[in-house]
Amino acid sequence: MRAKILAMVGLLLVSASMFGQAKTDNATKRLQQQKVRQDGGEFCIEDPILPTDGSPASDYVSTGTGPNYYLVHLKAGHSYSAEMWDPADIQITGTAQLGLVSPSTCAPVSASNFVSVDPDLSATFGDRISWHFENNHDLVLKASSLDTSGTLYQYMIRVTDTTLWNTNWSTYSTLAMQYDFTNVTASTLSGYLTVTDVTAGGTTYTSSFSVPAGQQVSKIVAATGIASIGLQVPANHQGYASFAFLGPAGAIVADANVINNTAPNVPIAPAKFEARFFPH
Repeated sequence: MRAKILAMVGLLLVSASMFGQAKTDNATKRLQQQKVRQDGGEFCIEDPILPTDGSPASDYVSTGTGPNYYLVHLKAGHSYSAEMWDPADIQITGTAQLGLVSPSTCAPVSASNFVSVDPDLSATFGDRISWHFENNHDLVLKASSLDTSGTLYQYMIRVTDTTLWNTNWSTYSTLAMQYDFTNVTASTLSGYLTVTDVTAGGTTYTSSFSVPAGQQVSKIVAATGIASIGLQVPANHQGYASFAFLGPAGAIVADANVINNTAPNVPIAPAKFEARFFPH
């Protein structure tokens, strides 16, 4: 009889311990949610800054507490990708949503969704958007949970400046420049090539085009007819180039080669055409 009583007492103690642990875990998450307000803002008009260098930040969100807001400083002609995903919670019953809003009116601002483009973040608590603007902008990134149960999710969030840069092209002597853009995803992506002529005081030449899934598109900057459409520049000039695209960071890989502007147009030397920041 005594043994049965001791066993019952043991079971009660274990149950009480498990109940207490559950309460502790829940309380811990609630405290963590309160801490979120030091990272993600509660309102779109009072937001902390999220850097655009791909550095991840950790936050918590639920439908019960509302979205988190982050201020982002965006530069003219650059392209960006924003991602959020949940690496911690084992049971996920809802999805996430990212969006851009105006810091002055909180009205939605257009951005393209790339959640299912590889690396795929769909079918989980995650989302990805990408955008490109011609002018400087201060906008607010809105991170929401679509789980109507009110479950609290821990997530990572980051914004990456995905713009690719070539620091120097030249049409001096018999030189020209060839750019090759390779799409390493399974989805067609669009981009904007801007060639800046420093010799001419900053004159720009542009070309907008799409890169099919798994394929490569080439563009040539030259002082002769071998130049790609819109990219014929004066002889004996030099400058730099940028490529902004809509899609995940790393989705477009670019190569640059100085080539001979007289037949045959063979490569002479490689040059860099890469992003300033990479996700880490």
